[in-house]
Amino acid sequence: MVEVKYTSELEKNKEQFRDKFEAIRIVADEMNLDFMIFTEQNFTEIELYNLDFLYRYKTHPQSNKYVEMIMNKMESMKRIKAKDLLSDISSSVVENAVISNTIWSLVANERLHANIESKVFSMDSYVEVL
Repeated sequence: MVEVKYTSELEKNKEQFRDKFEAIRIVADEMNLDFMIFTEQNFTEIELYNLDFLYRYKTHPQSNKYVEMIMNKMESMKRIKAKDLLSDISSSVVENAVISNTIWSLVANERLHANIESKVFSMDSYVEVL
């Protein structure tokens, strides 16, 4: 179980959260689960940006046609810049938007991997097969 809060919010409402978190810890222990509190201090600014970026693609509908094309390309390439993967699949501006969204949706849903720690995600970022 994970609780995500800003450190300023935790400090401001310390008393309220102490009781809440103690109750959660009791339930988590009964369910044999770990309980963690995450704040902005657990991640770098780049990681936070990239996690926020991927979040919008988490529930993005994936076109099966493009998922299959992307995954087939990735089988032979293993690691490639997102923009090169995109251009290998299509040169159509209209299709590129859908394919780009599908690439990032595959990363967000952990079918492809991109390093969230190194730099802010862009089409110059490398994606790779997990």
